Amino acid sequence: MRNFILLTLFLFVAMHGQAQNYQNGSLTKTDGTQLSGRLFIDQVSGIVKFKKDYTSQDFTFGSLSEVTLRGKKFEKIEFDNNIWWLHQMMDGKATLYDASNDVFVLQHEDKGFHVLDLVNDESQIPGKLAVLFDDCNNLRDKINTTDVISGSRLARFVAGYNTCAYGNFEPTAEEVKKANLFNSDQLKVYLGAGMAFNDITFFDSDTAQNETSFGVNFGILASPAFLERLQGNLYFGLEASANFMADQTFNNAPLNANFKVNTYRVELGTQYHINKKGVVEPFVGIGIGFANDFFEGMYDGFNNDVNSGNVFYAPRAGILFNLKSGKAIGVTVSYLSEYTGDLDFRRGDVVTKYQVNSQYLKTALNFYF
Repeated sequence: MRNFILLTLFLFVAMHGQAQNYQNGSLTKTDGTQLSGRLFIDQVSGIVKFKKDYTSQDFTFGSLSEVTLRGKKFEKIEFDNNIWWLHQMMDGKATLYDASNDVFVLQHEDKGFHVLDLVNDESQIPGKLAVLFDDCNNLRDKINTTDVISGSRLARFVAGYNTCAYGNFEPTAEEVKKANLFNSDQLKVYLGAGMAFNDITFFDSDTAQNETSFGVNFGILASPAFLERLQGNLYFGLEASANFMADQTFNNAPLNANFKVNTYRVELGTQYHINKKGVVEPFVGIGIGFANDFFEGMYDGFNNDVNSGNVFYAPRAGILFNLKSGKAIGVTVSYLSEYTGDLDFRRGDVVTKYQVNSQYLKTALNFYF
């Protein structure tokens, strides 16, 4: 019983919603016969649906000579090989027609007919009007800041266009803002090489040993379009780097130790660039990354090949020299904060565990392309 009641209510609401499309009016057939009742103009099917009392009829557009809805006279207009029954609301450089049921037709003096469905094409209407009214800059700014366009607001826009002081197209402030959102992200790819000054403490010694290593790096910097005014100033980056140290004797070891240390890193960071349009472009930044140190050599006469790693922070600063070709040369100095790793050194079957503390001052000469 409950389901039957719900079904009945659903059918009633559906039928009522359909009935709301019908409006009081009259039609005149090509043979001169006039009928008054409730009408619905189906522009898609090319049919005028007629209801009176308990009878209903369908009339093709071609069989009618006149249609009136709510006291408004509709005229037969043909465009794009289709016949429409339309009520003219206003005329001028842009003539606006009401096609009923929140559908309008705009006839532009230079750009022809355009159908504006305020319901089904709601999000596209402002863009269509901005294109059609490209010679009325002040009006387009109002259109671009309007989210929902109703029939009455559309009529005001068309009336404003017909009284506009027309001129050459110039992007409005709102159009420039929207266009900037679709700009391409700015991207810098770079390769570099340089030196790193290592400060290494291990073997439970309080004495740090300073070494120098050669390094290479590869990175990508991106400044997304959504940053708007900050685009070109604020960059987000990813960098991979490696440093290679020649064989070194570590004097802070309790036993004879000779190793070469190779370090591999991956770093995420952000940079802020100053004077983005200038030849000289300073920047500062901060990053976080992971380093893995590989120790390969001899400890007390035994071969050892061990590695350790950890997370580090890396403040940085540098200068870019922008070239006319669009490329750039840059110098970067970064400090890699101290990080700790655990190493297992073997002397035969004896394993000795040591903590290794490492920090770096790294320089690089980079080429951006």
